[in-house]
Amino acid sequence: MPLRPLIIIDGFDAGILEDATIQARNGFSYCAGIDIHKEPGILKVSNALSAMAQAASPNNITDSPKWIVKYGDYYYVLGSTGRIYNNSADWILVHTDTNSGEGQSMITFNGNLHWMGNTTMGKFDGTTWTDSFKTGFTSTSYHPMVIFGDKLMIGNERYVATLDTSDTLTLQALDLPAGYIIRDLAVYGNKLMIVACKFGETISMIFSWNGTDPSFEQIWEIKEPNVFAIKNWGNLLVLFGGEGNIYLFNGATVTKLPKKIPFYPEFTQTIFVRSGAITEISGNLVFGYGVGVFNYGGVYTIANESGYPLTISHIPSPGQTGIQPMSIYNAGAEQFLLGWKSGSTYGIDSIDVNTKVVSTAYWESQKYEVAIADNPIPVKGVELIAKPMASGTSVEVAYKKDNASSWTTLGTINSTNQSRVLLGIIGLAKTIQIRLNFTCAGNNTPEILSIKIY
Repeated sequence: MPLRPLIIIDGFDAGILEDATIQARNGFSYCAGIDIHKEPGILKVSNALSAMAQAASPNNITDSPKWIVKYGDYYYVLGSTGRIYNNSADWILVHTDTNSGEGQSMITFNGNLHWMGNTTMGKFDGTTWTDSFKTGFTSTSYHPMVIFGDKLMIGNERYVATLDTSDTLTLQALDLPAGYIIRDLAVYGNKLMIVACKFGETISMIFSWNGTDPSFEQIWEIKEPNVFAIKNWGNLLVLFGGEGNIYLFNGATVTKLPKKIPFYPEFTQTIFVRSGAITEISGNLVFGYGVGVFNYGGVYTIANESGYPLTISHIPSPGQTGIQPMSIYNAGAEQFLLGWKSGSTYGIDSIDVNTKVVSTAYWESQKYEVAIADNPIPVKGVELIAKPMASGTSVEVAYKKDNASSWTTLGTINSTNQSRVLLGIIGLAKTIQIRLNFTCAGNNTPEILSIKIY
């Protein structure tokens, strides 16, 4: 008698679920290096991130690459200690600013490259480096910059400073209520949007400003104390909170997405999505995150589709453990640069268009209840419905039953046996969860259409 599946997974487009125990169609528990966006309905592996070459010591990257900016013919990287690099050959040190607290932000404005330290602004006009181009800023860990109209806007503790095209600096063009610190800035329509937090409070605030009046206009409240970053995304603003929450702002209201950046239970530290580590690629939002002192991080994609599916879409070249993604920059044609730190090692990755993630990409299903009236039932095997698999590619299938603490390998599917059902799950189960570990060859990836659990 033919086997009849207990569970059929026939889609993946809902992305990572906030709660994998609450079953939702086409959603899953977790993943890394997985692409569900380019070909809807197909689960496959993303292109690899590969480390770019660096100059020899001492001109290599030796501090956290916090910002990446295109200026002239090259990309420039601002490090956390004031070292500035570009890719005129291999990534190489081109300047060191000795002012304190560097790495706060970097941007191009008025034909120049500008960067921020704690109390100073630097300038490079293509020929001359001027470290203390502007001074007098309030010492803080946040000096975000954005161009609004014909001025450069700079977060300056509770003030917005402005720099105009004649290089006139106004340190306190706008003031927010006492105690607030500006975390990030974005332009939305004809307004400057300001995200600020106040120490000791449990909320963050969005302030709007027209750029000329002496005071801000409107205020919106977010019930989370540490909103670190804001990004313009089409007709929305996306905000990232330190508890892993993601918010959408439409100009009138703030809505929390039914998505959350997932992290393992032992990671109790604040989740950092840095302002310089967010970009838009092919209409989707790509961002890096890191978890406190645990140095665990990855690269996420939120798709601009119904439900805003979320995936860990790319794996940094050092892997996911022991790493902090620091910066991301759109380099065009589905290409981006990723700046990262891993302990005392630092680097810049780029997309390798000819290579998929070789052997560390994986996907984990929801936790399915299969028991009938709390009585465990036999679970016998797994079948993958996939496109013809290329030589050298494979999928290892593993499972957990009844919330086991570790995965048990069931078997491996490749081009020689992909039409078979993997049998071998022994015993009764109330719940079942499966994991797919992918192996790719060159630019070939297994492409899964559906999964059946028997």
